[in-house]
Amino acid sequence: MQIVKLCEYPKHRLSAESAPSIGTLRRDAASGRLPGAFRMTDGGAWYVDLDTHDKVIKERIEANMIATPANDESHKKPAVNDDDAVVLEILAGAR
Repeated sequence: MQIVKLCEYPKHRLSAESAPSIGTLRRDAASGRLPGAFRMTDGGAWYVDLDTHDKVIKERIEANMIATPANDESHKKPAVNDDDAVVLEILAGAR
């Protein structure tokens, strides 16, 4: 289990150009939108379990890659974009 402080999370999983502000990261952590984010105590510092984060992100990306019937437009999943492909490469150890 690799745990990092929330302020260090962007260095490990985001590019410098795409890193949100610490305020945005805190809101995402508090709302549950940042996988693997947790606090040790109420009101304490935020941390991110990178292993949990990676597992959830990988599952979300793979779920979007599941084939759907071609004739049913309402259930089509979005195509994997370049960012998703890069994340999958990183998670697979290709980078």
